[in-house]
Amino acid sequence: MGLLAEVNYAIQVHVLVRILKIAACVCLLERLWPAGRQPTPTARVRNVTFYVINAMTTLHLPLIASWVFAPLPNVELLARVIPDGLRTGLGGAIAMTLCYALVWDFFQYWFHRLSHRSPLLWSLHVVHHRDPAMNTTSSLRIGFGDVVAGFYFVHVPTFLLCGGGMVPYYGSLVLFSGWGFINHANVRLSLGPLTGLLSGPQTHRMHHGCARDYRNCNFAAFFTFYDTAFGTFRRPTRTEWPATGVLEARPPRNILSEAFVPQPRRPRPSGHLDTEHSQVRAAP
Repeated sequence: MGLLAEVNYAIQVHVLVRILKIAACVCLLERLWPAGRQPTPTARVRNVTFYVINAMTTLHLPLIASWVFAPLPNVELLARVIPDGLRTGLGGAIAMTLCYALVWDFFQYWFHRLSHRSPLLWSLHVVHHRDPAMNTTSSLRIGFGDVVAGFYFVHVPTFLLCGGGMVPYYGSLVLFSGWGFINHANVRLSLGPLTGLLSGPQTHRMHHGCARDYRNCNFAAFFTFYDTAFGTFRRPTRTEWPATGVLEARPPRNILSEAFVPQPRRPRPSGHLDTEHSQVRAAP
């Protein structure tokens, strides 16, 4: 199978509709059990707009990648290792999706960690961290440059290693859309004993904490044991629900500028420190 058989616009619309449905359900939970300040409706719409912008401008990325990476071998390692009998039916779909997630999150972990160390990559990634009231739609708040870099450094190597036919459509929808809404949710929910295994709302909220030391922990999107293995896991205490955002210059008002123009780190002007974000707040 090639890197992309065709660009299907109908699928993009289909995914957007399902994304909005998932987001609406999680938003209800955020109203009932909030972990921090509530975002304004305008902020939520702005986050969704980032997704629309990226969907419109990145549809042909896989096609371009198919030209660039055509000389590289498509290993399809996991498809070769896992017997055919285990790749059929619902159980097979779940197993293949899980294998894909393990490989994808390994590449995502290291790319994400580098994005917090490299000034260039951080100028692309900071858009995602700028949401002062992290919520389920924050998972859609990603700059164009971050999407492109993540595609080539995470999705493409995962594809070359796993093969493109491994992830069923609905499995990938849950994998890349559904779980992002969950672990970005502004919900006072701890995964308890599963915290050391899976990234949830509290664990990922630590990563989005406005204090700088929070941003250097919990990089994994799905499996926190990667953070444990590589020394970046920070287990939250029972009452630890930090304020989110970045203590830097305010973002551009124009969403197109924020989406497409790299945002180098700049300090806030004197007197503009957001005191609400200057400290970590524990649950009452």
